[in-house]
Amino acid sequence: MPKIKLEDTEYTIGAMPPYCRFYTEHMATIEKKLEKENLPFDEKEKLIQEHRKCIEKVLEASVDPAPQPLHYTPLYKAVIAETNRVLEQTDFL
Repeated sequence: MPKIKLEDTEYTIGAMPPYCRFYTEHMATIEKKLEKENLPFDEKEKLIQEHRKCIEKVLEASVDPAPQPLHYTPLYKAVIAETNRVLEQTDFL
């Protein structure tokens, strides 16, 4: 598993477990809702918090140690890259 050092913390990155697919699908749904211009601020704020919880669940399942919020974006990108790498190397037939 790859390791990434951000500031003073070294993280181990694993592929996303299959159950995390539901979090990523929900994140896509939230992003579509957030694109609507006529949503009230409080509803947008609620959706943003939901989106953050989904990211936290994916990172919780794929990154060790638990990340600092400032590191969520680069670590999420690393998890996606690692998941894609593992899937590309998997021989299903």
